[in-house]
Amino acid sequence: MTISTLIESFLDLKRSIPLSKNTLRTYSNVLRAWAKTMQPNHSLSDLLLNPDNTLSNIGTFVSTNRSQWAERALSRNNPLKKDPNTRRLELSILNIFFKNLLDLPSLDNTERANLSIILNGLIKLRPRATIRLPVILTNDQVRSLITHCARDDVRIIIEFLALSGLRAEEVLTLTHDNLILIERRRFIHLSADHTKGRKERVVPLTPRLEELYPQVILAITEGAINTYPKLFGYITRAARRASLRNVTPHTLRRTFATLALNEAGMSLKNLQQILGHSDIKTTQRYIGINLDHARNTMPKL
Repeated sequence: MTISTLIESFLDLKRSIPLSKNTLRTYSNVLRAWAKTMQPNHSLSDLLLNPDNTLSNIGTFVSTNRSQWAERALSRNNPLKKDPNTRRLELSILNIFFKNLLDLPSLDNTERANLSIILNGLIKLRPRATIRLPVILTNDQVRSLITHCARDDVRIIIEFLALSGLRAEEVLTLTHDNLILIERRRFIHLSADHTKGRKERVVPLTPRLEELYPQVILAITEGAINTYPKLFGYITRAARRASLRNVTPHTLRRTFATLALNEAGMSLKNLQQILGHSDIKTTQRYIGINLDHARNTMPKL
């Protein structure tokens, strides 16, 4: 059995359990990219024959930056190093894949022992995680982002993301059927099929969100903003024009969480439910500080 066949079987298995589309896409991209570093007919037996060679191959793979920017840098003899967190993610995915191989009944004792060597080697390859402060925008920065956006439909989606706390992928799948009434108040109902981790939840609609909702549906169905990569591109370009660094669609979700807790006074438990986090520790990691705001509000003697 070839490695490519094993990878496709593994991905089919992952599709049968509750995983988000983005998670499945990441699994697929990493494993298929790694498979391309080997011969097309490379088999499981070849992979387990020499664990040192396999670990060397993996070490090279996770250290190589395959982005277009890295290719350009390489052409100038100035290769870019891959971010340590990206390397940790890729090694984690490969670790899960190799652990899955332990369940294969066709493995003999030698192959099973070599597979254990590879799994132990993957742990040693993992670099230390780099800790980053989450990027949080102020209200003025959100307004600046909206102002510098080139499209009206994207401006609407940016504002909706910042005011609702929904994931970008969740917003892009909204329809009029997601609106429900609870005690004469409107909510967005997100079914398990449309959320990360298949966690069903409802999100309250403020008057402004009610006003924006039909415009968001129109932007998704009739506009050109119907996929995450397109939305990501428009938002990052608007951020550059607004002189804002490291802003993505997810930044707006983190911004919502921080402003809801610190300025609007929402409880951490309610915020957890609105964001759809299973663990409140995840919600706590979402909360960040805006360094400019923190500096300006430091107490003075």
